[in-house]
Amino acid sequence: MLLYHFSDGKFKPGEIMPIGNYGKYVSAAPSIVQQFEKLMEISRKKITPKKPSRLNCIFAFNKEYANGFQCNRKYQYELEVPDIITTFELNYNVSTFFWNLYKANKLNEIKTEIDLMEDYWKNNGTYMTSKFKLIPFDKEFLISQPVKIIRSL
Repeated sequence: MLLYHFSDGKFKPGEIMPIGNYGKYVSAAPSIVQQFEKLMEISRKKITPKKPSRLNCIFAFNKEYANGFQCNRKYQYELEVPDIITTFELNYNVSTFFWNLYKANKLNEIKTEIDLMEDYWKNNGTYMTSKFKLIPFDKEFLISQPVKIIRSL
């Protein structure tokens, strides 16, 4: 399966995309980001501990979504994900919802959305905030193992 990843890191075709780059970012990010990801980890361990941590994975998208993705990352890579590697489909828009809250420094609002964090990990198809705002589904993949870079786009 071919998936697409966005990164500030410069890699060459044939190299292996490592896992955990987002975790490195979070460790140096503002406290609110770290607190949010800690809450996400608590939800993950409670709901589905077999899915990879957001802090130790590769985030990727299918071609359809990657082509329309507006991102502030420098590079886009095409990745080869062998069938033997399990990918986990989750909702990118839930991540974006939380990104907007921590960008606005709204930690108290983030803390009221534990159910939405759990829904992110359940991936049950219905995503609604505590204020009854529906969040549409756009697929993101979490990959728990390093994968080969096919090309830079």
